[in-house]
Amino acid sequence: MAHNFQEFDQAHPEIWVLFRNATFQVMERGFRNYGAKSILERIRWHTSIEQGRRDFKINNNYAPFYARKFHQSYPEFGGFFRTRVQKAHPESNQEEDQRVSAG
Repeated sequence: MAHNFQEFDQAHPEIWVLFRNATFQVMERGFRNYGAKSILERIRWHTSIEQGRRDFKINNNYAPFYARKFHQSYPEFGGFFRTRVQKAHPESNQEEDQRVSAG
């Protein structure tokens, strides 16, 4: 799944921009934690309804990858998204694993 996410992320860099911007909007509203899947749903709304891209698809399983990418890009906001242990590569997120939840 990580390889698929990396390919998707490289092919669609605009999704990362939307994810990052939506996350900062949520933070500006005073949320201390939020769900990455909710951010992806907002992106779906934006791309399909606001942009009219009915054929655009994004895998729900990419939500934790975007959450981890956000934490890596902005370590000062580590833990904003609650993530689970990454089974395929547990060594890559040891610090995050201490904040396990249904993220």
